[in-house]
Amino acid sequence: MLSASAFNAFLKTLEEPPAHAIFILATTEKHKIIPTILSRCQIFDFNRIKVRDISEHLANIASQEGVTAETEALHVIAEKADGAMRDALSIFDQVVAFCGRNLTYASVIQNLNVLDYEYYFKLTQSILAEDIPACLVLFNEVLEKGFDGHHFITGLGQHFRNLMVSKDAQTVGLMELSEQVSARYVEQGQLADVRLLVHGLQMINDCDTQYRASKHQRLLVELTLMNLASIPYNQREGEKKKFKLKPFRTREIPAAAARTESRIDHSPAPRAESPIADSPQQTVITTSSVAEPKRPTLGQKQAILKASQSLSLKGMMKQHTEQKQQEIEQAAAVKERPSRVYTIAEIQQAWSDFAEKELTGDLQSQAALRVAEVILENEESVLVKFPSITQEMYFNELRNPLASFMKINFGIQGMDFRTEIMRQDEVKPNFKTAKQQFDELASAHPALETLRKRFNLQVDF
Repeated sequence: MLSASAFNAFLKTLEEPPAHAIFILATTEKHKIIPTILSRCQIFDFNRIKVRDISEHLANIASQEGVTAETEALHVIAEKADGAMRDALSIFDQVVAFCGRNLTYASVIQNLNVLDYEYYFKLTQSILAEDIPACLVLFNEVLEKGFDGHHFITGLGQHFRNLMVSKDAQTVGLMELSEQVSARYVEQGQLADVRLLVHGLQMINDCDTQYRASKHQRLLVELTLMNLASIPYNQREGEKKKFKLKPFRTREIPAAAARTESRIDHSPAPRAESPIADSPQQTVITTSSVAEPKRPTLGQKQAILKASQSLSLKGMMKQHTEQKQQEIEQAAAVKERPSRVYTIAEIQQAWSDFAEKELTGDLQSQAALRVAEVILENEESVLVKFPSITQEMYFNELRNPLASFMKINFGIQGMDFRTEIMRQDEVKPNFKTAKQQFDELASAHPALETLRKRFNLQVDF
């Protein structure tokens, strides 16, 4: 916690030290000491004492003091000391005072409130066997013995970590345990799959970090145990899905092509008698009992598209692409008629049939086409006037389907639709604005006008 000025003053003292003085600096943050001071020091790094070294030292003390102690009991004390020999000696004295001069593994874990290894070995067996009830019962037994759920889950994480390092001979030495317990870890580690241990460690770590903030801590631990016991099942199901053969896909034939293909007679016929040679417009057709598939109308298609707006953008784009492709294939299936001059009567008939057949159920689009005024400007251009912008917007969505319908059913092609908004004096008498409609209703029901005035309502023109 020395400041920069204090370090400089201390450096001056180190450069001219008294002959009888020896400075010893003890710190856990060596990186905070300035390099000019470190260069004038002999550095000795002290690390945590290993569990095995602490256990061996405790065994030596126990033999000198006449105390008989099991190796497992001394290992528990060494682990509890967390690398500090002073803490290990203090714990050793307390255990001897409570348990006497015969230290057993059971008595030590009982006095130190340490969970037995056996609980975690049993729990891992239940996880491997996918026995969720056994996992929950064992956890309940741990809670009844007075152990905290957080303490239990951290111990389970250490157990899974030991199982992971025990699977390879190079990492077995990372377990600071006795030979007997290490052998048990090696034995159980061979039964556990690496993926199970990795996913399990991740789940346990998530539970550890969420434990303090959870309002139902027991449920959090139980849910983690359920997920751990479900990992083997999920892995097997994943392998089945991974190697499952996908069914063969068949290419769908367009409706128009399917109708033609199902009814064309493919039987050989004499060339001279075939009417196909005389007229390219004719086709030899035989009677067939196959029912002609009903093509959905444009109104039904639009209803389906509107209902699927909650789907993903990718699915909507796919449906739009399929619809356009189907329209192109249908148009290509019908031979184009030679170009000619079309009359306004033909265009109005095509317009009326389109509204009746293709816009079933789409009342807004039908109304937009009925109130429109169609004017044939020239051979390639049609002027369409609408009373309002709303009808024009509906028509703009129907441009391509209308052109395709007119081309397929009436042979009208190459027409350019130009739209305009009618002036107020051009609006047909049968078309009523919102103001006109309200006036008629108000004349029949005077209470509507009273209601409008009381709440200061406005009628949109």
